Amino acid sequence: MVRDSRRQAPNNVLHVTGLPDDVTNREVKHPFMPFDGLLEVRLRRIKDKFVCFVEFDSISAAKYCMEMLSGYPFDERSEGLTIDYARSGNKEPRDRDRDRDRDRDRKRDDDRGERRERDEPKAEPSVW
Repeated sequence: MVRDSRRQAPNNVLHVTGLPDDVTNREVKHPFMPFDGLLEVRLRRIKDKFVCFVEFDSISAAKYCMEMLSGYPFDERSEGLTIDYARSGNKEPRDRDRDRDRDRDRKRDDDRGERRERDEPKAEPSVW
Protein backbone atom coordinates (compact mmCIF):
# COMPACT_ATOMS: atom_id res chain seq x y z
CA MET A 1 0.00 0.00 0.00
CA VAL A 2 1.26 3.42 -0.84
CA ARG A 3 1.16 5.89 1.99
CA ASP A 4 1.12 9.62 1.46
CA SER A 5 4.86 10.05 1.93
CA ARG A 6 4.61 13.83 1.78
CA ARG A 7 3.84 13.74 5.51
CA GLN A 8 7.49 13.03 6.33
CA ALA A 9 10.50 14.81 4.93
CA PRO A 10 12.50 12.62 2.55
CA ASN A 11 15.44 10.97 4.26
CA ASN A 12 17.48 7.79 3.95
CA VAL A 13 15.47 5.69 6.45
CA LEU A 14 12.21 3.98 5.53
CA HIS A 15 9.43 2.94 7.90
CA VAL A 16 7.81 -0.33 6.79
CA THR A 17 4.56 -1.81 8.13
CA GLY A 18 2.16 -4.46 6.92
CA LEU A 19 4.38 -7.34 7.98
CA PRO A 20 2.97 -10.69 9.08
CA ASP A 21 2.77 -11.43 12.83
CA ASP A 22 5.23 -14.31 12.52
CA VAL A 23 7.92 -12.59 10.42
CA THR A 24 11.60 -13.22 11.20
CA ASN A 25 14.60 -10.93 10.82
CA ARG A 26 15.89 -13.03 7.95
CA GLU A 27 12.57 -12.95 6.09
CA VAL A 28 12.15 -9.20 6.41
CA LYS A 29 15.61 -8.50 4.96
CA HIS A 30 15.01 -10.56 1.83
CA PRO A 31 12.98 -8.05 -0.28
CA PHE A 32 15.43 -5.22 0.45
CA MET A 33 18.68 -7.06 -0.31
CA PRO A 34 18.73 -6.39 -4.08
CA PHE A 35 18.69 -2.60 -3.63
CA ASP A 36 21.95 -0.71 -3.94
CA GLY A 37 22.94 1.38 -0.95
CA LEU A 38 21.27 -0.82 1.68
CA LEU A 39 22.97 -0.30 5.05
CA GLU A 40 20.72 -1.90 7.65
CA VAL A 41 17.32 -3.52 8.20
CA ARG A 42 15.94 -3.32 11.76
CA LEU A 43 12.83 -5.23 12.81
CA ARG A 44 10.98 -4.05 15.94
CA ARG A 45 7.85 -5.26 17.67
CA ILE A 46 5.71 -2.35 18.80
CA LYS A 47 2.69 -3.42 20.79
CA ASP A 48 1.26 -6.33 18.81
CA LYS A 49 2.64 -5.40 15.37
CA PHE A 50 6.02 -5.59 13.69
CA VAL A 51 7.53 -2.51 12.11
CA CYS A 52 10.72 -2.36 10.15
CA PHE A 53 13.22 0.41 9.57
CA VAL A 54 15.40 0.17 6.48
CA GLU A 55 18.42 2.45 6.19
CA PHE A 56 20.12 3.34 2.91
CA ASP A 57 23.25 5.32 2.13
CA SER A 58 21.31 8.04 0.31
CA ILE A 59 17.87 9.58 0.07
CA SER A 60 17.65 8.65 -3.62
CA ALA A 61 18.30 4.97 -2.84
CA ALA A 62 15.59 5.02 -0.15
CA LYS A 63 13.15 6.73 -2.50
CA TYR A 64 13.76 4.19 -5.27
CA CYS A 65 13.22 1.28 -2.87
CA MET A 66 10.04 2.85 -1.53
CA GLU A 67 8.68 3.29 -5.05
CA MET A 68 9.52 -0.28 -6.04
CA LEU A 69 8.32 -2.13 -2.92
CA SER A 70 5.27 -0.13 -1.80
CA GLY A 71 2.38 -2.57 -1.91
CA TYR A 72 4.71 -5.58 -2.24
CA PRO A 73 2.78 -8.70 -1.13
CA PHE A 74 5.08 -10.03 1.59
CA ASP A 75 3.28 -13.38 1.74
CA GLU A 76 -0.05 -14.89 0.68
CA ARG A 77 -1.81 -13.41 3.73
CA SER A 78 -0.33 -9.93 3.32
CA GLU A 79 -2.23 -6.99 1.91
CA GLY A 80 1.08 -5.47 0.90
CA LEU A 81 3.83 -3.49 2.53
CA THR A 82 3.20 0.08 3.55
CA ILE A 83 6.39 2.10 3.17
CA ASP A 84 7.04 5.71 4.13
CA TYR A 85 10.01 7.81 5.14
CA ALA A 86 10.80 7.38 8.82
CA ARG A 87 10.09 10.33 11.08
CA SER A 88 13.62 10.74 12.34
CA GLY A 89 15.85 9.60 9.52
CA ASN A 90 19.22 11.11 8.84
CA LYS A 91 19.22 13.95 6.39
CA GLU A 92 22.71 12.80 5.49
CA PRO A 93 23.70 9.20 6.02
CA ARG A 94 26.06 8.55 8.87
CA ASP A 95 29.48 7.38 7.92
CA ARG A 96 29.57 3.94 9.50
CA ASP A 97 33.14 3.26 8.41
CA ARG A 98 34.34 6.52 9.92
CA ASP A 99 32.50 5.83 13.19
CA ARG A 100 33.79 2.26 13.34
CA ASP A 101 37.37 3.38 12.65
CA ARG A 102 37.16 6.17 15.24
CA ASP A 103 35.90 3.73 17.89
CA ARG A 104 38.59 1.20 16.99
CA ASP A 105 41.31 3.89 17.18
CA ARG A 106 40.07 5.10 20.58
CA LYS A 107 40.08 1.56 21.94
CA ARG A 108 43.57 0.97 20.54
CA ASP A 109 44.85 4.23 22.04
CA ASP A 110 43.28 3.38 25.40
CA ASP A 111 44.85 -0.08 25.32
CA ARG A 112 48.26 1.35 24.42
CA GLY A 113 48.03 3.95 27.15
CA GLU A 114 47.27 1.33 29.77
CA ARG A 115 50.12 -0.85 28.56
CA ARG A 116 52.58 2.03 28.54
CA GLU A 117 51.75 2.94 32.12
CA ARG A 118 51.98 -0.66 33.20
CA ASP A 119 55.12 -1.63 31.21
CA GLU A 120 57.28 1.48 31.49
CA PRO A 121 59.43 1.75 34.58
CA LYS A 122 58.72 4.73 36.73
CA ALA A 123 61.32 7.45 36.35
CA GLU A 124 63.44 8.17 39.38
CA PRO A 125 63.38 11.79 40.41
CA SER A 126 66.64 13.46 39.47
CA VAL A 127 68.66 15.17 42.09
CA TRP A 128 70.76 17.96 40.58
